Amino acid sequence: MVVASDMHRYDMKAKARDAADVFEHLERKSFPTATDSLKLSSPAIRVWRLRTDSSHSALAHYSRILAPDELDRAGRFRFEHARHSFLVTRCALRSLLGNYLQADPVEIEFCYGKNGKPVLPPETPIQFNVAHSDGIALLAFAFECELGVDVERIRSFSGMAGVAARFFHPDEAARVNSVPLEERERTFFSTWVRKEAYLKATGEGLGAGLQDFQIKSVAAFADFRLERLGQLDGSWTFHDLPLAPDYAGALAYRGDARDVQISHPLTFAELENLLAARSLG
Repeated sequence: MVVASDMHRYDMKAKARDAADVFEHLERKSFPTATDSLKLSSPAIRVWRLRTDSSHSALAHYSRILAPDELDRAGRFRFEHARHSFLVTRCALRSLLGNYLQADPVEIEFCYGKNGKPVLPPETPIQFNVAHSDGIALLAFAFECELGVDVERIRSFSGMAGVAARFFHPDEAARVNSVPLEERERTFFSTWVRKEAYLKATGEGLGAGLQDFQIKSVAAFADFRLERLGQLDGSWTFHDLPLAPDYAGALAYRGDARDVQISHPLTFAELENLLAARSLG
């Protein structure tokens, strides 16, 4: 999520609109079958969409599934909706990792990088990343592939030009300011999530030199490429993710393009039922 105080100064209690309205417009590029969704094979990347605003069934699982440090972190969230979103996302993360690793979700242990990025122990080949924003969470999984994911609800806020100038590469800030007003918010947040997905993949965090690189569209490659100090870096791949019209999401990962499959949006209860059916099968 965006953590710049400039952007969180406004509308901290804002929620996504009613879930039925938000998600009925989703482009359904989903997993082919429920069975496929619960398998993870190289070089595929699985991205799960979770509706955290309607996942109250997860409440009973917080104290059972999550570790004390996760519950402690949840308790430090200032707003209830942010705390709830974090808890639901962590429960889903543990449940999905338990499925992929064939392990008890409670027994999964996380290691943390210097900027707090959670990872599995080095001997475990699965890598993952999560993000959540105003009612939706994204959880991405792959074998032996550095990856990051980010999501933001698209909204208006004062001082957008100043935030772009402070956190974006000069070319990115110029693009945000040059598009028509009706496209500016989407351009800003699409730019933001691509950059943050990359920083989450590398584990650098927002303390990295955000103005020193940009994620730009390159016609010769028909997609986005990382550019640092004027030099294109083809070792990273970027995808914009199909979400509801008022959300921007992005996936970044090291290496050539992979098969990326994204689930249809699920509540935590629906995810639980899917996992239960798998275990019974």
